[in-house]
Amino acid sequence: MITIFNKEIPANPGVYLMKNNSKVIYVGKAKNLSKRVSSYFNRDHQDEKTKELVKHIDDLDFIICNTEIDALILENNLIKKYSPKYNISLKDEKTYPYLLITNEIFPKISIVRTTKKLNLNLGDYFGPYPYGAWNLKKTLSKFYQIRDCNRDMEKIYPRPCLKFYMKLCSGPCIDKSIISKYQENIKDIKEILKGNTKTILEKLQIQMTHAAENMEFEKAIFLREQKKEIETNIQTQISDANNSIDEDIFTFSLEDNKIFLCVLNIRDGKILGKNFHVINLEYKFYDDILEEILMTYYSKFPIPKNIIFQENLENSQDKINTLFQNIFSKKLSFFFPKIKSRRKELLDMGLLNLKKDTD
Repeated sequence: MITIFNKEIPANPGVYLMKNNSKVIYVGKAKNLSKRVSSYFNRDHQDEKTKELVKHIDDLDFIICNTEIDALILENNLIKKYSPKYNISLKDEKTYPYLLITNEIFPKISIVRTTKKLNLNLGDYFGPYPYGAWNLKKTLSKFYQIRDCNRDMEKIYPRPCLKFYMKLCSGPCIDKSIISKYQENIKDIKEILKGNTKTILEKLQIQMTHAAENMEFEKAIFLREQKKEIETNIQTQISDANNSIDEDIFTFSLEDNKIFLCVLNIRDGKILGKNFHVINLEYKFYDDILEEILMTYYSKFPIPKNIIFQENLENSQDKINTLFQNIFSKKLSFFFPKIKSRRKELLDMGLLNLKKDTD
């Protein structure tokens, strides 16, 4: 056990927080907190990055964990909370649009186009949609009247917005009694966005027939238009992640003081998007570069069923699996293709994109 800044640092697994003027500037994890923390202060460092960090530390804190896995999970949560200056992070960059259905009592639908706004805790993301995202959102709003505003749904407002009068929103801001129908519509939208349109189309057919039999002709016409729109337009834009190929091609290279990261998104067997990022490592710290990149990226982007990696990462498969199960509570399939196959061709394509983007 050592003492630093009048604090006794134990030899347990845990997380340490380096501070400057009470602000957290770096979060790290350790199998042995005492050894790891003392390594910053018990010798002269040749590395300029470490010198830069150490000279700004005027206080530190630590949290003891039961295991290294617990420390990994806590480290990830604290990095999200504090966004420390010296930890690796993705810049706010444009990406292909996603549709977000929030997890509020009256969920809203919105389009997300930047990594800054991709917060997986907000709700369910669908996509990416390289084209047609705005038209898809507009069509769903027309037929299901789901809100896209920022109003506080805990309140009751004296009057609705213009979209209520345009029949693009059912007005949950003024009428909370519609919650059952509203949530049913949300459920249908999610099924459509997952590609499960068969049940929805059958449901619309039954409702349309019932409306016609009861001489509710205006309602029957509306339902017919809704059914036709799903059959002819929406189905062509939906990524069926449940029944088809849903995977990312994850490639990166480390050159000088930068990480070049290129991820191809495969949905429904089609390449729908590419996310390219340059991460400047100057004055950034990391114990395991692969672990840091995966945590940073998939804290921002939806996680597919499969991820294809470069062959040289196969020895890290257990570590990758542990990371996704413990940080993201996901059990995925990982591939490291070596011989000629569909996935090897996709990996080669990803590596070619990575090379061209870094040239």
